Amino acid sequence: MELIPQFDLLFSFLLVITAFIICGLGALRIVNHSLPVVYPTPRPLRIGGWLIVIAILEIFAVLAYFFELFALQIWKNDFWLFVPIRFAPKGYYLSLSLEISYALLVVFTFCGALLSLYLLFKRRDIFPRVLTYYSIISCIAYTVIMVFRSWNAPEKLAVLVSVEYSSLLINLLITGLIIRYVNRSVRAKETFVLPHPSLVDYDEPDFQTLKAE
Repeated sequence: MELIPQFDLLFSFLLVITAFIICGLGALRIVNHSLPVVYPTPRPLRIGGWLIVIAILEIFAVLAYFFELFALQIWKNDFWLFVPIRFAPKGYYLSLSLEISYALLVVFTFCGALLSLYLLFKRRDIFPRVLTYYSIISCIAYTVIMVFRSWNAPEKLAVLVSVEYSSLLINLLITGLIIRYVNRSVRAKETFVLPHPSLVDYDEPDFQTLKAE
């Protein structure tokens, strides 16, 4: 059974919108449970050091995933072509599942990058954990999809698959360095970790935390 082009596009649109709604609700829950770092002065600690580089990378990631949304295979008119299993070409339903999974992954990574960027500039305490979890989940999911794509890819796509693996390894290396920095560096700890070190009164015997007015 083949859907007419209008319903074909509508089905893909509903899939993407549903994924956005679920990711959006999750993002709102995370934002509502995060706390802004409290500083002793009206001017908070500026985003500096390698955090500027991370912010630039996140901006590029948001733009890249945004444009990737329009290049998904699910927007093709003949994507939702349902063929009985016994008549389906070899690997047809595997390819269908992989493209749907990839579309959902793009939505997830777009929302994750956008949320991380918001938490970064708002200096929320949960930023390092959100960036870490979303990066790890995205890398694992993308790796799994790439592995199954390589198994199911025709020989003419072998070069393209090898290029994707090379870019994946580079992304894994950069992601690992970023995760280590936001969780271990002094700059990140002084920017996102509560309580802020400048609010600790080291003259007191018990190092009581001062409350900002």
